[in-house]
Amino acid sequence: MVIKRNLIDVVTNMLDKLAKAKTKRLELAGSSNMQVQLHEQFEKIEKELRDAGEVFPRVKNWEKFVTDKFDSIEQDLEDMLDECKDLKEFEAKFQSILKKVEKITTVNSEIQLHSIPSGNPDLSQTRQSMSNAKNVSADWQRLRIEESILENTVMANLQVSYDILEPQLKLCLLCFSIFPDNSEIKKRPVIYWWIGEGIVTHTKDKTAEEVGEGIFTELAEKGMIEPVYKNKSPMVTSYLMHPWIRLMVVSVAKKARFFDFDDAGKPMADCPISRRACLVLPTDNTHFQLSGERQPITLFNVNQEYLHVNLGWFSKQKKLVVLQLGRWQNSDLHHIEVDSAEFLKGLEEQIQLKYLSLCGISRITELPDSIAKLTNLKILDLRACHNLEELPSTIKAMKKLSHLDVSECYLLENMPKGLGLLSNLEVLKGFVIGNSRSKDPCQLKELAELKKLRKLNIIVGNDAVVGEEDLNQLQQFESLRVLTIRWGRVVHSAPTENTKLMIRAATMTMESLSMPQNLEKLDLQCFPDNVSPKWLTPSNLKNLERLYIKGGKLHSLQCEDNEAWNVKILRLKFLKYMEMNWSVMQKAFPHLVYLEKIKCDNLESFKCDKNGVWMNDKDEKICTNTL
Repeated sequence: MVIKRNLIDVVTNMLDKLAKAKTKRLELAGSSNMQVQLHEQFEKIEKELRDAGEVFPRVKNWEKFVTDKFDSIEQDLEDMLDECKDLKEFEAKFQSILKKVEKITTVNSEIQLHSIPSGNPDLSQTRQSMSNAKNVSADWQRLRIEESILENTVMANLQVSYDILEPQLKLCLLCFSIFPDNSEIKKRPVIYWWIGEGIVTHTKDKTAEEVGEGIFTELAEKGMIEPVYKNKSPMVTSYLMHPWIRLMVVSVAKKARFFDFDDAGKPMADCPISRRACLVLPTDNTHFQLSGERQPITLFNVNQEYLHVNLGWFSKQKKLVVLQLGRWQNSDLHHIEVDSAEFLKGLEEQIQLKYLSLCGISRITELPDSIAKLTNLKILDLRACHNLEELPSTIKAMKKLSHLDVSECYLLENMPKGLGLLSNLEVLKGFVIGNSRSKDPCQLKELAELKKLRKLNIIVGNDAVVGEEDLNQLQQFESLRVLTIRWGRVVHSAPTENTKLMIRAATMTMESLSMPQNLEKLDLQCFPDNVSPKWLTPSNLKNLERLYIKGGKLHSLQCEDNEAWNVKILRLKFLKYMEMNWSVMQKAFPHLVYLEKIKCDNLESFKCDKNGVWMNDKDEKICTNTL
């Protein structure tokens, strides 16, 4: 009959024998230096065995492993005490023990990867261990060892960090459960999702997006997600989740019926239990039609590339509040095609919808006029719909719209008149200044009516025309904090009767543009002149903290002797004509914390590293809101 020994007794007996072996080995040692070295080695072995004796009894999956190793070590110790007569024999057994202890130490460190004290929700003691274990996790998953992790106290300790979160943070964290392992997760679509479901709302002092930004920061501080710093930039737009934390989050989300998952922990396309469904690969076909009786409130495209949406089914999904059909990844490599845009006609039935993303979907040339029936829609994300040619004029009826993104929609030639009626609009990206052929387009001056507008992206398109009064209105945008202007090729044509008072946008924006006084970020792309315009000065942009200039003909950023920028982050890219020496730059930008210089041939004197980055150690506070 096999007698199962108590692991604590095994460790106690083994430590006693280790002490005796230590005494015997020190007696055989010749020099005092050798005794010191041996003493340290024995102390290390003792510590590792004590640690293992504390950890392994709490992890049933590893108890047999460590018991076998301990039995072997105990046998080596007995041989050392009873049979080893000289130093050579003793050393051989000692080396055997060291190797076995090393194996135990390796497994011990992995098991303690996330052994979190309940009083330490910030996980500060475990972050380095998590980093070291990332490469191990993939191999362990193939061996199906991660299934056993879910059963032990390591995962229980991990869940303690979840249990102590505030309810809002818990709900936000569970949304991460559907993203694949090691995914780089962009903030923008996740925050939009939170807003759509009502998990995140505005407060008296903050917009809903700012609240969402704060949640990302708090989850990062608690070790649940990790910020991705690109090229050392302090501005964070993406996050990662450690695979083991994801295991815990998936486990909790499954139990809470937040999503439906298969046995491998992957989100399911069907939702028999939860109220949220995913479009996932692999699948037997590209048609999706949920079979559950419960209508979902969220439908999220995780990795489907080819969509066939059944119009009949789609029209019946009247409880959807979040519809993320487009890509959530930032890369253009994640391409999505729809076989027909006919399903968009069913949008008129989605009257509860608050967030709609068609981002990156090709073959959508227009939206139906009936989209105006989405009276509860807050966020419309059409970014990178490369085939989109026009927006419906009825969009002005969507009074609750706070975000409209049509950036990277290169076939748009103008914007529909009436956008100034969208009084709740906070973010407008991709506003195209129309050309002389546009029929009654929305003009820039209309946007002055948008008192909540805080982020604006303007496209000065080909052959664009703009009135002087339009550009002067920009200074009236008191809430505007972020402004991007991108210039395109200017095609001159003879003015008509209707355009006598209009002048070319490229010329006007160089000469007569007036900047909003509270602007914090300015992004200029493909600036068409070599002379710095009079509005691009520190005195006109006193609150500016981030200045990005990409492409174009600009030669310098020099300012008057008595002026200096308050800019803290400066990015200069693809400026082959710009000339400025390092000392002048430092004088003009005394508060600079981060400088990025990419392919600017005449700025070789800048003290940037091989990646084109220079950083100051000043303890300057930077607004890291990137949305």
